[in-house]
Amino acid sequence: MSHSCHHTPSPFDKDLLTKSPSATAAEGAAEGFKLLADPTRLRIFWLLCHTEACPSKLSSFFAISAPNLSHHLRLLREGGLLLSRREGKEVVYGVAPSPKTRLLHRAAEELMQIACPEYSADFIHHEHPQKGEAEDEAPLERLHDYVARNLDKRITIASLARRASTNPTTLQRAFKARYGASLAVHMREHRMKRASYLLRETDMPVSEIARAVSYRNASKFSAAFAAYFSLSPLSYRKRHRPQ
Repeated sequence: MSHSCHHTPSPFDKDLLTKSPSATAAEGAAEGFKLLADPTRLRIFWLLCHTEACPSKLSSFFAISAPNLSHHLRLLREGGLLLSRREGKEVVYGVAPSPKTRLLHRAAEELMQIACPEYSADFIHHEHPQKGEAEDEAPLERLHDYVARNLDKRITIASLARRASTNPTTLQRAFKARYGASLAVHMREHRMKRASYLLRETDMPVSEIARAVSYRNASKFSAAFAAYFSLSPLSYRKRHRPQ
């Protein structure tokens, strides 16, 4: 017995049709996924999102021949996902820092977690822009603001690189070019300036101020503060405290 549909389907919402991606946009997105359709190529891309490496190390790690690896690297580079640079006699590969690579990296990790629950989720990012934060704000500025908002947390360069879906070397190079100082120096400056403000403007004990700028040990904080300001925290408070 055949069944036929007698009701008239409702038309698509006009707003939905307006937002529907064009064939060109869909083709561009499909190309990005197509580049990672090969399991070995996906693993190479994932690894290079977190570190830079030369072909000999990659070939040894993935147990594939040099010609096979060269083929994968060429496709990823031509697709705009990788960058290469010469370091002495070696060519070093790393992921290209771009919105496209960050999104593909995040999508790949989340899909791997769904397909294989045993896969470690350590690198999966669930952080999204805060309410009111512009979607198109520069990634480096978002990282800069993230550091400034979380001075009480022990933030490592490696964790920031994972958050930005890039590798530490690429992140540090880009950050120094943008802000004129290394990430480590920049984070220390933020912490010391915050600590100096708390010493001047509050009655918080030095131990609490240390924790507020991610130091778990007050003596280590005092040593770092003295190295930065040439004064101990208590001497600084005594000299700069408003009368």
